[in-house]
Amino acid sequence: MTYAEIAVALNIQTTLTYSSGEPLEVGNLVLVEVGKRKVKGVVLRTFDKFEGDFEVKPVIEILPYSLKEHHIELMKWMHFYYLGGWDSILRLFMPPGEIRRETLRVRLKRVSDSMPDSKLVEYLISRGNRWTAVSTLMKKFGRGFRKELISLAESGLIQIKELKRSVREKEVIYEEVEELFIPSNPTREQKRALDLINPYVDRGGFKTFLIHGVTGSGKTALYLWLASRAIKDGKGVYILVPEIALSHQVSRYFQKVFGPSAGIYHSNLTPGERRWLWNRAYYGELKLIVGPRSSLFIPLQNPGLIVVDEEHDTSYKEERAPFYNARDVAVIFGKILNIPVVLGSATPSLESYYNAVIGKYQLIKLKKRVSGYQMPRVEIVDMREEKTDSILSIKMLEELKKTVTSGRQAILFLNRRGFSHHIQCADCGHIEKCPHCSVSLVYHRSNGHLKCHICGYTRKVPDRCPSCGSYRLKPVGIGTERVEEEIGRFFPQELIVRMDLDTTRRKGSHARIFKDFLHGKKRIMIGTQMVTKGFDFPGVSFVGIILADTTLAIPDFRAEEFTFQLINQVSGRSRKGGKVIVQTYSPEDLAIKSGTLGDYERFFREELENRKAFGYPPFVRIAILEVRSKSRRSAIRQATKFADILEENNDGSVEIVGPAPAPLEKVMGYYRIRILLKSQKPYAIQNLLKKTSIPSAAGKNVTINVDPASFV
Repeated sequence: MTYAEIAVALNIQTTLTYSSGEPLEVGNLVLVEVGKRKVKGVVLRTFDKFEGDFEVKPVIEILPYSLKEHHIELMKWMHFYYLGGWDSILRLFMPPGEIRRETLRVRLKRVSDSMPDSKLVEYLISRGNRWTAVSTLMKKFGRGFRKELISLAESGLIQIKELKRSVREKEVIYEEVEELFIPSNPTREQKRALDLINPYVDRGGFKTFLIHGVTGSGKTALYLWLASRAIKDGKGVYILVPEIALSHQVSRYFQKVFGPSAGIYHSNLTPGERRWLWNRAYYGELKLIVGPRSSLFIPLQNPGLIVVDEEHDTSYKEERAPFYNARDVAVIFGKILNIPVVLGSATPSLESYYNAVIGKYQLIKLKKRVSGYQMPRVEIVDMREEKTDSILSIKMLEELKKTVTSGRQAILFLNRRGFSHHIQCADCGHIEKCPHCSVSLVYHRSNGHLKCHICGYTRKVPDRCPSCGSYRLKPVGIGTERVEEEIGRFFPQELIVRMDLDTTRRKGSHARIFKDFLHGKKRIMIGTQMVTKGFDFPGVSFVGIILADTTLAIPDFRAEEFTFQLINQVSGRSRKGGKVIVQTYSPEDLAIKSGTLGDYERFFREELENRKAFGYPPFVRIAILEVRSKSRRSAIRQATKFADILEENNDGSVEIVGPAPAPLEKVMGYYRIRILLKSQKPYAIQNLLKKTSIPSAAGKNVTINVDPASFV
């Protein structure tokens, strides 16, 4: 009899013990019974004797997949650090869809002299080209054949497929990649970077490298060369990007270089397509995966390199349990695997850059753009001095006309979609607000609706003010829709394209807009922060930032950092020189001045002092404990109870702030009351929470967000 400690796919903090008459191994996926429910789980530990005083249930079934030891170790770390229930952790590592043993089929692919001399191999040879059910092999050879089967698959000697599954496997058909320029020789700066990183790719060894490279310095080419070296040595490579739909060009480069051995993973894939990619990785056919945060958990064989592109991007932070940050998890995964991790950005997060400054990461700077790429000329326009009511300054409009007339392209950036920020009564000042969230409704003129950008609530624009009955309702503020309308007064509409969440909801819309602009069908692209990520348009010679102040008003200690990054990133879309105009009402602000000058060092030094003075990362670790309820009083009462429990168990190593309402107190009908936890000691917050029963209460109405990316 074998006993096992098993993590089950339920929202619980503890593991459970089960028995099995058949051999169990760490990493086995199993089906077990909890109460009257049958749930999946993974074996974390096995032992021969059980000394507990309760009855141990048997494992119902050993499923046909097994997780590697390094994934088990990563799961354990994530469970401890992010304090999520086991269900939220397991869903990241489990194969997509249902797992049914009877659907697995195998057959011999080819006969090799190196094949083991075993009864299993003899049997498969005798079957010829016919498929055999895994369940048949189980009955014939017992469980001992499983390791040999996986070894044969990894060697490419057998094929494994699934039939009659509830989630049907569907091959991902990639579009044909057009001609791309891929440099063959590195610049002097790139060569220095390769010389530092390649030894770790070749012989292994954990080290985190932070590549601080200006936009256009050739970071993608570096990733390609490093990945090629790892794959030639038989190693797997993870390439993480913030959002695959917005990083279209990055994925195309890897697809062109590595062909079918590269998988492109993203949210637009069907469950069947995800299953196909997952299985190809599990059986060793996939060597490289490009994708957003969840692609880090795809089971590539023999991982040898992890790359996190645009490491500063908040898209790497999962906004539901277990609230993990893929960038940080990638570093821990690299440490577990003993392989190099490469972080890259033109505007590194303060936490990563600080880690490089203190020697925790190795900093590599790429200060120059590659051949043919030049830094743009940047000019600030103080909108307080403008004499026009237009949302475009005279200088910006002149530059835009000059660009389009000369046959070049322009990008106009505004980090706010819709026609205006809200509708306001000119007589009484009433603003229409969402009934479910603590925000005003955004006016979308194209369909005459007011919409909440938090919960999606929509209603028609009222004819009269619901407060005083006045007909004088006016749009206030600006959004991308209004920019498009105003630009349309000066340029033909067929030359303009808008790229925001409203225009990219349909599958394939990102790629369509991208292609139209890349091929010159459109001359002016208006967009939100989508246009700042991963795009390289050779025809762009002008970038206009409509209002650089929008992110400064966010109630978040990272507001200055967000502003600096957006300005710097969108300015970088003008790759071959050109001009950038930044419109602002706050020209003296640190983030705006440093962002327009591209002076990261100055911004880092001054912002770091502010963080230190007010006690924020990277000088402390933080977590947010949030209570949600339909009743404000109930949320406050529950949060106060949690605060009292934390104070009772605190040894003084954690600062407890609150309870207090969240900046957006009401979201989707729920009031949100928060407790902010801060500590200078690693893991002090986790240890305090684990002393209490609070993690076990986490779920829909109680959340624990460790290292939040935003306070909003």
